[in-house]
Amino acid sequence: MNKNMVLGTLLFFLMFPLWGQTSSVNSSDFILEGTVLVEYRGTDRSVNIPASLGITEIGDEVFNEQVRVVVIPEGVRKIRSSFFNCYELSRVVLPSSLTEIGDYAFSGCERLTDIIIPPRVTSIGNGAFFECKSLASIDIPFGVTSIGARTFYECGSLTKVSLPAGLRSIGSRAFFGCTSLKEVTIPSGITLIENGTFAWCRNLTSVNIPAGVTVIKLHAFLNCSALGSIIIPNTVRTIEDEAFYACENLLRVHIPANITSIGLGVFGRCTGLREITVDPGNPIFSSIDGVLFDKYMTVLIEYPAGKQAIVYTIPDGVKQIGDFAFSGSINLLSIAISDDVQFIGTRAFEWCQGLRTAVVPRITRYNADAFPEATEIIRKD
Repeated sequence: MNKNMVLGTLLFFLMFPLWGQTSSVNSSDFILEGTVLVEYRGTDRSVNIPASLGITEIGDEVFNEQVRVVVIPEGVRKIRSSFFNCYELSRVVLPSSLTEIGDYAFSGCERLTDIIIPPRVTSIGNGAFFECKSLASIDIPFGVTSIGARTFYECGSLTKVSLPAGLRSIGSRAFFGCTSLKEVTIPSGITLIENGTFAWCRNLTSVNIPAGVTVIKLHAFLNCSALGSIIIPNTVRTIEDEAFYACENLLRVHIPANITSIGLGVFGRCTGLREITVDPGNPIFSSIDGVLFDKYMTVLIEYPAGKQAIVYTIPDGVKQIGDFAFSGSINLLSIAISDDVQFIGTRAFEWCQGLRTAVVPRITRYNADAFPEATEIIRKD
């Protein structure tokens, strides 16, 4: 090689360093315990972990807050909370050997916009992408069978997520506060929709609940205000408290035959909800004029908050009005309680801001918080 070629080659590498290459790869910057990387002591913002170190696992909080790009070598099988609160991290390259993304692995990585999860990954831990506020989309590979609690908690830029057919569990609050998420298809292997799984997904317009789901838990779809329709499959047995609370665009809900337990305020403050219907074969619940009762019409469980009537009279035979039963009924101006009603539940008429008068028998008991303060209570003998 002549002198000019040597000089030219040197100039090229000075002007165009390899992507991801640090100014000097110093093995002493990487602290290991066996084959586990436990600390990075370097100051480079782009880190290419040497494959020669033989790392199989990256430990907890290994990298500092200033790191921006990290390339992980083949052979690494597990990441713990390795990038916890790496605020500046915008890109990470994961190896095909990776099988597990641990709890809070990328929690607080606010500038991380996208990530490719390798196909061998089977588990994504609790809070793995907690508050990754710039993460816009993610494809979860077929081999993943579980997504932990709070995995995508408040990933406010997430518009699309692909859930694999083999998924068997989604943890509580997994997509809580994903305010840009518009639709999601829940795989058929899911049997339980956990607490707050999709709560505060305010732009979620479409979600399927697959046959096989048996329980919809507390706050599962709380404040999904854009959700226009929901089909509850016949496999569902239980809907817990406030599962669809403040889903303001819901128009109609049908309760299938096999549901045996409905919690408090399940459809409270669903201000667009016009009617709740019940399969005639249901042994526990019934519906009259779009209002949900127990089978024997002794307990009024839920009055649709978007029902157009301005006056409503509790039917004869009803002995109890349930907690939160009329929550958010925006059109209701007057309510007449029948003589058979013995008790009105806690906050039964909360957020009924237009309710002017309530005619209540003297024998009927109720708590101080049952009616809005502005409502005139007219006692009758």
